[in-house]
Amino acid sequence: MNVCRMTTLCVLLMFLAAVAALAAKPKAKPVNDYQEAVLISFNTVADGTGCYSTGNVNGTTNTSGTVTGTGSAVSTCGASETQLYIVRVGSNLYTLRPTISGKRAAGEAALVIGTIGYGALFLRNRAVLSNQLPGAHILLRPHGDGVEVKVGKKSSLYDIVAAR
Repeated sequence: MNVCRMTTLCVLLMFLAAVAALAAKPKAKPVNDYQEAVLISFNTVADGTGCYSTGNVNGTTNTSGTVTGTGSAVSTCGASETQLYIVRVGSNLYTLRPTISGKRAAGEAALVIGTIGYGALFLRNRAVLSNQLPGAHILLRPHGDGVEVKVGKKSSLYDIVAAR
């Protein structure tokens, strides 16, 4: 019985020593892979055409079960617009366009859900540069085919339209 108690005590002491060694290790700081950038300018450009329709349907049923109805609809089409932002990173200029819009919305939404979770779709500001003035200091890092732009604690995704 003494041997069993001694073995248990030794195993327990080795376990506690291992836990203490892990706890004493300094934790590695996360790598900050953002690069500093400056917003140079922005402008609004036409990026295609958008259409929407609205309608109304009225129906009645008489006593014999016959259904009659009328309907009306109105469709409207017009130019859709997007913002383009020019940012400077070192000696390079990049033209950026918000990603979560247009044709790539579903794919980017799936990427955001997959990497950050569903809450990110509702919590993230979809265009953090939209309220910034030229000269604003921002952070950006590569993200898929584009970049993630961070302003303060908020970030959003942008496509790179051009690079110089």
